[in-house]
Amino acid sequence: MDQEERDRIWQKPLDKPSHEVRLLIIEPSIDPEADLRGRLVLQSLDSHPFYDAISHSWATPQESAYLFLGKEPLPITKSVHTCLKELRHEHQEKTFWLDAICVDQFDLRERAHQVQLMRRIFSQAATVRTWLGDYAHGGMKAVFDTLRTVADDPDPQSRLDIQGDQVRQISYLSKSSWFDRVWTKQEAALAKDLQFYHRRCSIPVQVLEQFCEKVQQGEWKVSWKLLATDTADFEEIMTLVYKIIDLLAVRQLLQRSPSFTPQQAYWSVIHLLYLCRRSKCADLRDRVFGLVGLFATIVKSNLVTVDYRLTAQEVYRNFAWNFMCESKSLVILSQVCPERNSLLGLPSWVPDWSSNYYFDSEYSRISRLYSLYNASGELPSCQPMDSSGREADGCDIIGFLGYIWDEVEVTGNPCHDGWNPPMATSCLESWQEMCYQHVNDLARRPAFQRTMFWGLNPTASEPELTTEDFLHENDFNAAKEIIADPKLSLGLREQRIMRAISNTRFFVTKDGAPALGPLATRKGDVVAVLGGGNLPFVLRRTKQGMGSMTVYQVVGNCYLDGLERGQAVQIRGIDNAEEIWVE
Repeated sequence: MDQEERDRIWQKPLDKPSHEVRLLIIEPSIDPEADLRGRLVLQSLDSHPFYDAISHSWATPQESAYLFLGKEPLPITKSVHTCLKELRHEHQEKTFWLDAICVDQFDLRERAHQVQLMRRIFSQAATVRTWLGDYAHGGMKAVFDTLRTVADDPDPQSRLDIQGDQVRQISYLSKSSWFDRVWTKQEAALAKDLQFYHRRCSIPVQVLEQFCEKVQQGEWKVSWKLLATDTADFEEIMTLVYKIIDLLAVRQLLQRSPSFTPQQAYWSVIHLLYLCRRSKCADLRDRVFGLVGLFATIVKSNLVTVDYRLTAQEVYRNFAWNFMCESKSLVILSQVCPERNSLLGLPSWVPDWSSNYYFDSEYSRISRLYSLYNASGELPSCQPMDSSGREADGCDIIGFLGYIWDEVEVTGNPCHDGWNPPMATSCLESWQEMCYQHVNDLARRPAFQRTMFWGLNPTASEPELTTEDFLHENDFNAAKEIIADPKLSLGLREQRIMRAISNTRFFVTKDGAPALGPLATRKGDVVAVLGGGNLPFVLRRTKQGMGSMTVYQVVGNCYLDGLERGQAVQIRGIDNAEEIWVE
């Protein structure tokens, strides 16, 4: 599309100071086959116009149809065309906001400005109408009715026989690409009224929420017919359930956010990014930009300036920098794993949100430890600096106040999957033997069992720290025996230790301390405590320094017994903290 055509369609630019948007007014028609016609009008969000927002999947434009804006034909995807036709009223004009039409996608400045307004666009919409797609399969009304039956039934002992055709119809929903997009998480979470559409059939989000709760908790007895011959459909249904649960988790997170403490709010940003790691987007920058409306709601800051003239590397770096500066926390470093990066050229302290590595083990572990640990103690909160000692923005090498505490002397075998009983058993046994070989101080040997639990009470129902050696030693030995025996069921204690060792490597420091670190940990790495860090870090010296200064790369978080509650600061003193540089 050339500039002249764009000017005829989108006409004058939007007024940014008044938070102006374009709204699409669709003309009515009693003929479902009539051409789709409408017009674009400018409105300030400050005037609170009435409109519905459409959330849809950006389909590959293999086939296109036309929306006539006055006399100007605008090519749109068949999916969007079908959506607007189905939502078109027979006798009244309908007003919508739809990103594919209301935003000049060729204008990078306008596109960035509208992304910054997403929070208001979707939260101010009367209804957010989610278009799940236009499948050829019929019977979706029956599917929606089935979902309502499960959701509305007050008797948890009820039973419903769902026939094979219905099973397949429900499974079709899981194939909708709408559930897989980064943007839709934000659009659905911000909606005050959220409705899901398949052609003329619709269902409110509350029905999907109740359906998932009952299926997941097993409160509703559902008999899925024909599963013996076609389990693939049932697997698709469970995939759909988990996709909806992730979507609802974002929505519920946003609803709870007004009561969050600052620490909880910034942790929730990490939680949000984790939930969206499996979501898809055509533009890698939208891994961050697609969530700025949620950031603004949770922490009252976008945490990054939306600018599509920046590279994905620059966007991720700026986001990590702003997060650390604003939160005074290094919790974002729990999401770094340089050897798993997909995007080249990132500093080691910048998470790669485009990576296909999902951090399931690391996130599951850190989410339980984050509020319990304070390794940096009374050290000044995180305030990254550039190499000249100034607060830096856009630098690859940044500095923190902290301590280089110890050095890795020997490492054990990696535990790639702690939930695999044979692998877990093998690692626990070899690590214990290694500890007894290299930890000569008998008083330190109980620290091995504490390390296998990351210092947590092995049997407490909720995560809590404990220094009771007998608890760790007795429960470690018992857990190891149960994990090794496939006939025995895994309890909370066993699950806790298997979670603790997943994707980790055991090591012993030069000072004789047992520790757990990232899989990539190797001899010669150092253990550091950095201001703003809840946990210690494994760092690696780089070949390139800055003059007389040593520069490190972040390998990841670690557990070293005796550093979880600010003991490093108490022993060495705040005045002896040094500048530690990472790239």
